[in-house]
Amino acid sequence: MNVNWKDENHAEITTDTGSFSVTVRPKENKFVGGRAVKSRLYVSGAITNVSPDIPFNTQVKNVKNVFLPVLREFLHLDNLDMKFSRRAGCSCGCSPGFILNDPTIPFDVWMGAR
Repeated sequence: MNVNWKDENHAEITTDTGSFSVTVRPKENKFVGGRAVKSRLYVSGAITNVSPDIPFNTQVKNVKNVFLPVLREFLHLDNLDMKFSRRAGCSCGCSPGFILNDPTIPFDVWMGAR
């Protein structure tokens, strides 16, 4: 994996499986009700551009299979996992994404395949 940081929040990642753009931003709310808020991964275009020919759950699984290994290596977290949520970023469902299982990650991540 080759990581080329453009600035403190933006990087380009090149792997054997492709190229990815990454943006990291500090979490706005680190605790809600005394509990740590888990970080989110938002994948540009991949979930919102749903093909009617492929079942939605299959598309989510395919996106996870592409982005999770890259994110694990990028964050150096071998046990990282994520769960899809239609309401990851907003309670109305306008911002679907993945909720990461590690609450110690201090930022949210936006990724896109190039």
